[in-house]
Amino acid sequence: VGRDRAVWFLLGDWRGPFGNEGRVGRLDAEGEISWFRAADELPDYQVEDLLADRQGRLWFATPGGLSCRDGRQDAGGRFRHFTTRDGLPVDGLTCLYEDVRGDLWIGTESG
Repeated sequence: VGRDRAVWFLLGDWRGPFGNEGRVGRLDAEGEISWFRAADELPDYQVEDLLADRQGRLWFATPGGLSCRDGRQDAGGRFRHFTTRDGLPVDGLTCLYEDVRGDLWIGTESG
């Protein structure tokens, strides 16, 4: 659940209902669902993990790198992408975790 009380969720995986194409959904406080294809906004169509942090940002771990959507109203929902070119040790990401200090931990295909 994001700061705006919207619920974000993932549908689909390698064998999921959308084939090899994941979809991300957003259920807003009024009960409206909006969809976007992961491939339209993210560096990879497969989303491994999704995390809403305490600052209202939404993080996506994909085999193609890390993406962050700033959920603040003034940010306009823009995405920022991070890959090995930005300092990640590998692009293949598998999981995300925010600790009690607000630090983001990232699991990779390489451990």
